[in-house]
Amino acid sequence: MSALKKNINYFWNGLAKAILNNRIIVALIIIFATIGLISQWGNIQFSFTETNLLPDDHPVNIEYNKFFEKFGEEGVVIVMAVKDSTIFEKNKFNSWVKLNEKLQTYDEVDFVVSFSEIKELTKTEDPKSFTLTPVSNTKVFTEADIAKYRQKLFNELPFYEGLIYSSSKKNHTICAIHQTRYCKYQNTKRFYTKKT
Repeated sequence: MSALKKNINYFWNGLAKAILNNRIIVALIIIFATIGLISQWGNIQFSFTETNLLPDDHPVNIEYNKFFEKFGEEGVVIVMAVKDSTIFEKNKFNSWVKLNEKLQTYDEVDFVVSFSEIKELTKTEDPKSFTLTPVSNTKVFTEADIAKYRQKLFNELPFYEGLIYSSSKKNHTICAIHQTRYCKYQNTKRFYTKKT
């Protein structure tokens, strides 16, 4: 055991002696290595995906890869919600509509799903198909527009219950879909909203 300790001591003493005798060369190597690493700073990219710990041939991984091939890259969803039974008052509702429009102006947001921007499935004759059309194309809602819109949302479109509004019809959400292809540090923006 003492021979091993002696060898370890010789190693560290030799290393320290080599560094001290060649300190200018060692300092230059450290400086150039630091400059080289700094020059690559612009190539750093952040990943917002989780590490895959499963082997490629694991059944869950195979199913995920099939899903990925069919539907493409998964995105980031930003969800905002409000609990307000008076959200259908004219000023509040129109402010909510403006917020939706503002979110859609950002390049990073692919689309917005909100109770003020809902779509319904409509049948078209030429060609025979179904298309998603907005429930309303109104940009500034009057009290009558809001009443009609609310009646349609709550009574004729049950699909949105639990997605856009709660069963109590008091909680409402807005989802901004933010795709991962924009998730680079230099492209990430902060979304600020002003009280209107």
